[in-house]
Formats: sequence, structure tokens, C-alpha cells
Amino acid sequence: MARVTRLLTHAARARSWYVRRMARQKLASRVQRVTVAWERWVAHPRGPRLWLQVLRSAFTRPLPQAEGLEEASNARR
Repeated sequence: MARVTRLLTHAARARSWYVRRMARQKLASRVQRVTVAWERWVAHPRGPRLWLQVLRSAFTRPLPQAEGLEEASNARR
């Protein structure tokens, strides 16, 4: 009877180990797929760089013109 109990315990542990390993593998696979998709999207010519530049230009002011600065310095003389 003790031997049967040990075999059943061993089988349950082995099954438990297998299920944990499969879950870990599935999670690692999904993480890898998301990582590769992100890297491809960032590297793509129409990736986020393009729309980030457009967005950045919409919220930044143009630099002051050099002409206005020269006029101000000429007015002081």
C-alpha cells in the first residue's frame, strides 16, 4: 500500500511539474512574440518615429528668428 501511495504522489508531482513548466513556456513564448512585434514596429519606416516627430512639431514653438535679433541690436546703436 505504501508503494502505491508513493507512486501516486510521484505521478501527481510529475504532473504538477509538467503543468508548471508548460505554463512558464507559454508565458515566455507570448513575451517573446510581443517583444519581437514591438522591435519590428519601432524599426519600421512608418513606425512610431514618424508620428512622434509630427506630434513633437505640433507642440513646439519655432526658434526666434535671427532677423528680429539683428534689428533689436541695430536699434540700440
